[in-house]
Amino acid sequence: MKYILFCVPVLLLSMCGRKSSADFHGLHWGDPRAQVITTEGKAPDDSSEKNIYVYGKTLCGIPMQLGYVFVGNQLASAIYIPEDAGAMKDKIRKGYLLLTDSLTKAYGPSRDSTFEEGTKFKKMWQSKTSNINIIYLKQETETFVFSVVSKKLEPLIEMNSEGREDDLDTGKVKIEMK
Repeated sequence: MKYILFCVPVLLLSMCGRKSSADFHGLHWGDPRAQVITTEGKAPDDSSEKNIYVYGKTLCGIPMQLGYVFVGNQLASAIYIPEDAGAMKDKIRKGYLLLTDSLTKAYGPSRDSTFEEGTKFKKMWQSKTSNINIIYLKQETETFVFSVVSKKLEPLIEMNSEGREDDLDTGKVKIEMK
């Protein structure tokens, strides 16, 4: 009887320490690069940038580049950027609205910011482990950048980056976080 009274709490405590749900796309923040390849089922379409794996994806009906950002060998962030925003103005706007609506339903109202004389809009949400951002740019062409970042690893991304969030190049995934 004493053995059962001891084992049950130990078993319950060990189960509490397990990760119960994924942080992003079936992955957990801190997963190694090999786990991303296993989850995606293939090698990245582009891995020429030192700390980024790029995959072609579709999000809200829009062809996107998904960049997995690593700090060392740990998954720290994921960023979606439309492949050809200029050719998909209506899809971009609809996709942005659909995505923001879905995130609002899941996480509640966003914190909103407007920059650059009303041409750059940022919506932010938080989960237990992630900071979630959508930046909508309404300049020559309309586009948006959707990012999910590990709260724990975000400071390490900032320390390892040479660029800023403003340096996002939507033509080719060039992801450098502030």
